[in-house]
Amino acid sequence: MMNGNMKDMVETLIMLPDEKRFQMMKDRLITFAGMPDEQRKKSMKMMLSAALELPQDKYIALSRTRLQCLMDLPENQRKTLMKTHKTILAEFPDDLRKKDMEATKTCIMELPESQKNMMLRQMEMK
Repeated sequence: MMNGNMKDMVETLIMLPDEKRFQMMKDRLITFAGMPDEQRKKSMKMMLSAALELPQDKYIALSRTRLQCLMDLPENQRKTLMKTHKTILAEFPDDLRKKDMEATKTCIMELPESQKNMMLRQMEMK
């Protein structure tokens, strides 16, 4: 998917009702998890680049959906996706990394305690 198409997909995704956004995001994450490493990095980087162009409130909503999807995936897929996200995020400028981390932390703090602790451990934030 080209960058313009990814931007359109992210803009469509954020406009969907929660349930549809969850299913579409989960399908996309499952697809990413099944890709070879380099293809997954490239595809996730395009999606993250497009998502980070959203206003902060919409980025938080998208991050919340992403986090809910990750929680719903098998552990091996969740870890693969989280590791790739961390790797590609390091390639972004400081302001965009900060935007992502603030949104992620906001969403994690909304989770029930057991899920919050699991995600913080997996992100090595705790």
